[in-house]
Parts: sequence; structure tokens; C-alpha cells
Amino acid sequence: MALETAVTMSTEGSLVGRIVDRIHSRLGNQVRNFGVTVLRAGLILTGRTHTYYGKQIAQHVAMEMTGCAIAANRIEVRAQDSTAYRS
Repeated sequence: MALETAVTMSTEGSLVGRIVDRIHSRLGNQVRNFGVTVLRAGLILTGRTHTYYGKQIAQHVAMEMTGCAIAANRIEVRAQDSTAYRS
């Protein structure tokens, strides 16, 4: 599914919301401050996680849900410390 046909101005917000919801249902608090930017070239993912696995799963979920390329995966992988991931 091409990005131009999958995402329109009226559906972009709900698509992003569904992606964010699916990421949180799959990974819980493993990915923090997760965000998706939709561009013609593909999706840009942002946020933080403490494992490369979390970063990879987030990318695969976004690709599976949209059929779109990932233009950039800017999810940062940081070692978890005692203060980093508190709610």
C-alpha cells in the first residue's frame, strides 16, 4: 500500500493513533515518548527504549500496519537506569 493512498489529511491522525496504540499494547512501557511522523517518503519513528529489540519491534509494527517504508527510525536506545523510565 503506497503512502500516498494510505494516508490522507483526514486519516493521518487516526493512523498515527492506531500505530501508537499498537506499539504500547505490544511493548508496554518499553518504548517511551513514542511518536510517528508521516511523510511522503515514509514514516519517521521517535522515542526511547532500553533495548534494540524494542526499537526493532516498533519499526516492524509500524511497517506491518501501514505497508509504508521507514524513512528514519530515531528511537534512541539507552541503558536503563534508576531514574530514566519512571512514569
